[in-house]
Amino acid sequence: MKKQWRLIVNVTGLGLAIVLVFSMGLMAVAASLFGAIFTTTPDGSIVNENVRYTSKLDVYLDGGPPPNAPASAAGLPAGLYVFQVTDPSGKVQLSEDPAKCRIVEVSNDGVIVSLVPPCDLGLGLSCDYTVGNGKNGTTFPCHIQDEPDGVAGPSGRHDTNTDIDHGSDKGAIVVQLMPFLDTPNPGGVYKAWMIPLDRYVANGGDLNELPADRGYVKSKGNILGFKNDPGYGPPRDQIKTDNFKVKEAGPELRVRKFNDLNANGVWDKGEPEIGVDQLVDGGGWPISITDPLLVTNDYFTPVMIITEPAGDYVAEEELLPGWQQSAAFLDGIPLGAVSSVTVTVEGLADEMHEVVFGNFEPTSPCPEDYRYSILCPPSYEWDPYPDIFRSWNDVYFVNNSPMDKYNVTATITCAPVNVTVLDGTVSLGDILAYSGKWSLDYFVLEVNMNNPQDPDKGICWTVEYDDAAGNHHVVENVAKFCGEECSNICP
Repeated sequence: MKKQWRLIVNVTGLGLAIVLVFSMGLMAVAASLFGAIFTTTPDGSIVNENVRYTSKLDVYLDGGPPPNAPASAAGLPAGLYVFQVTDPSGKVQLSEDPAKCRIVEVSNDGVIVSLVPPCDLGLGLSCDYTVGNGKNGTTFPCHIQDEPDGVAGPSGRHDTNTDIDHGSDKGAIVVQLMPFLDTPNPGGVYKAWMIPLDRYVANGGDLNELPADRGYVKSKGNILGFKNDPGYGPPRDQIKTDNFKVKEAGPELRVRKFNDLNANGVWDKGEPEIGVDQLVDGGGWPISITDPLLVTNDYFTPVMIITEPAGDYVAEEELLPGWQQSAAFLDGIPLGAVSSVTVTVEGLADEMHEVVFGNFEPTSPCPEDYRYSILCPPSYEWDPYPDIFRSWNDVYFVNNSPMDKYNVTATITCAPVNVTVLDGTVSLGDILAYSGKWSLDYFVLEVNMNNPQDPDKGICWTVEYDDAAGNHHVVENVAKFCGEECSNICP
């Protein structure tokens, strides 16, 4: 059964102006895209490792959540997309066939699920194209499906294979990037691009146009490739890209992340690498890299990309709730606790750079002990006896983290139904790392003894403090004793 597409078509002198609405929903134009694309092997088993492919036939396009992403990470927005291959600068298009042959469908699961035959779009597009005129013209099919599944298609006409990762559960496929010309880049580096089809057309892209009809890019009389396709922008806010290389090596950038357990700004022995030794929300740490073409791609650590073209690359980590930055390094040089690092790439064949970010999870001070207050004797009373019991209480908080906590206060936020909090806020001043302190004042509780409650229930706190940098922290749901959970003891 053929897929059904809903289209609004306006035929003008400039060609086909298309507003595409895929049956899965309208694709937003202005919002930046979630997800990622990456080149992979013919079965989809290796992604984003920038494999030194031995043949252009071996390079396939994959898409979805970035590698090392948690299971909850977003894939690509559902809809239709156009892809291309260029040199790493994006100035020379290398894809040889018209854009109509390079349309893929992304499902609601955020993965590529089909290569779309252009003759099925209802736009009067054919499923082949002709190079040359008259008797000298040669007609090529847009697609040739080679067998068996999982190996490189020898025809080089956008063969598709089942994605080994998500083929069985989500129907994902990988799509051969060929046919495309050899890159003029001396390191053998290419760039794969993908853009929503509606944005491609809005940018001035022509689905029917042969790349050769736009003209050639030449150097010293040699043809390097075709002039770039305007459909891919600028603007490039809707673009996803991935560099790959065939045979030769090229300059590389790696981004890594570690859990700075002792918050000293140094990657000490035994501290885990996030995405390798420790997962955060089920995956690596989310980062983005913006290249010299101002295209931003999202990744999860650890990351390795090919840095072509030369220029400035900006690696930026996302700031996750509950974590605090402690370090950033560029090629081993400490930069302080910054979230964005600019890497200047000269473009040398053996050039390698590494960005490392360090973060830690600051732990809140928590209660370790209670006593009748020594600040307010007598510290309890019955009034009237034996119905109502009131007490004035001190609390001992400990700071089991490597960071000093300043201006610490704690406020009771829940108590059993038979307990009335008459005064629930205490001050503790400064609590140094790995130390503890009794409250500087007391809290007051009134208990209705005629309404007994579960003895395992208790009070919970909200704790506030400043760190050494002056940042203010508010930590909710701190249980009555360290190690307990408020969800278990609060009524």
